[in-house]
Amino acid sequence: MIKGNVASFDMSEKTILVGDVYFVQTYNKRSDTEEIKTGDVVGLIQEEGLAKADGSTIEAIGIALSDSPKKTNDAVNVVVFGKVKKSEVHFADDDTKIPLLKNLRGNGIYLV
Repeated sequence: MIKGNVASFDMSEKTILVGDVYFVQTYNKRSDTEEIKTGDVVGLIQEEGLAKADGSTIEAIGIALSDSPKKTNDAVNVVVFGKVKKSEVHFADDDTKIPLLKNLRGNGIYLV
């Protein structure tokens, strides 16, 4: 039997999560993407990894719970189910907000 930690995150000071019912999944970021920050709406690109969701080519799967700098393929913790503070969520732009909100709600993520 092998024991080990895949990822961890700190919820001690500031968190975007609301309540105690949520699921967090760890994904690798695609290396050529922009910086991902806590609160960014993110999606998966087939065979490449995690990127900021734009509502048309990249559908939202969750909200980033950790930061990842540019040009890295670091793992990012993503909230894939639960309640998140509305004030902490960042959309790509106002035109993509409605389709991305529909994706998030469909996955069980609600902004409160």
